[in-house]
Amino acid sequence: MSVTNTAAGQCQVVGVDNSVAMIEEAKKRGAPPNVEFRIAEATNLPFADGSFQASRADRSLMHVPDAPTAIAEMVRVTRGRVVVYEVDFETVTIDVPNRDLARKIIHCWCDGFREGWLGREMPGLFGAMGLTDVQIIPHVLRLTPALALPIMDQSTTERAVTAGTITRAEAESWLGTLDELQRSGRFFATLTGFLVCGVSSGLPSK
Repeated sequence: MSVTNTAAGQCQVVGVDNSVAMIEEAKKRGAPPNVEFRIAEATNLPFADGSFQASRADRSLMHVPDAPTAIAEMVRVTRGRVVVYEVDFETVTIDVPNRDLARKIIHCWCDGFREGWLGREMPGLFGAMGLTDVQIIPHVLRLTPALALPIMDQSTTERAVTAGTITRAEAESWLGTLDELQRSGRFFATLTGFLVCGVSSGLPSK
């Protein structure tokens, strides 16, 4: 997550993460003098109301235990534009012959995330928190086999088998089909994310 102020043509940026290791790595990679890194929780930002002119989070809120509270904090510290990009894991499309099996696997994969539907929930959250001029821009990402590995690997099918969602034979069929699609060069899959932005008054959300 980052928050930004601009004054006299100079942009000041603060990057926030709750991981000491991630902050240290960011510092090692170097940054311009106007960029600062802070250790903080997204759900309890150490900044006053309306401290920043803009804030953004890119595919990070899905990992936060309470995403709505994190968004409320972004709204609180920002007097200006709030921008969030999150994917919706159940928007996966994949070209396979067995539609019913694909649906079961995708549902199981999505439900393995803390916030698997966060992408589709963002517009409603922005509206509920009083943001104005809300805009929603969908982005479709084509998944290469490497990017789609979490859907394709054995851990997802094993979870589905354990849950009783699919049979062992279906799991083997799924993995075999995807392997054949890769080898033949016919693998095709996509995932949709949503870029949502709105304007905050810089006051705590009701």
